[in-house]
Amino acid sequence: MEYVHVRSLEKYNPNYKDRSLIWGKIYFAMVQGDPDCELITDEIDWARLVKIILLELQARRPLPNDNGYWSKKGFDLKKRPMSLTLNVLHNFIERVTEFQKNRYESVTQSRVDKSRIEYIDTTTKDKFLKPTLDEIREYCNSRSNGVNVEKFFDFYESKGWMVGKNKMKNWQACVRTWENKDKKAEIYENPL
Repeated sequence: MEYVHVRSLEKYNPNYKDRSLIWGKIYFAMVQGDPDCELITDEIDWARLVKIILLELQARRPLPNDNGYWSKKGFDLKKRPMSLTLNVLHNFIERVTEFQKNRYESVTQSRVDKSRIEYIDTTTKDKFLKPTLDEIREYCNSRSNGVNVEKFFDFYESKGWMVGKNKMKNWQACVRTWENKDKKAEIYENPL
């Protein structure tokens, strides 16, 4: 079977095969100021070039050059046969007979803008679970830190397990901070 591949796709959308996309990039350098672009005079061919770029980005593999496929994807083949468009776009699109399937099949990382990643992370993180006295005691014994477990528990219980204005995320880190404060206080109480 013959496939259609956009030649400069990797150049303008690097690593598109290794991530899931929520948009496609079409740069001016792809279509403006290029002598090859001057050969594209029909708006239908321009629109088809953009659509082919987006379809290949989404599919992460070359597209089948099949009239059934093109019709299913919304190309009006009665207005203009796809073979004519592909001939006009020959400087942007190449026809290939095989492609490396394994190269396109695995998506290892989703690269989405940072705010979306943080949103996803906050919904999937485990919620803070208030520790029991026994859990705190066991942790303090494992560290041999001499922290007064009841005093620690009562202090944070009275604060609603808040650290300043923020909800506590890790009570073990708070124990370590408490332990460091105790050591500093001991140095000031018993100077050498």
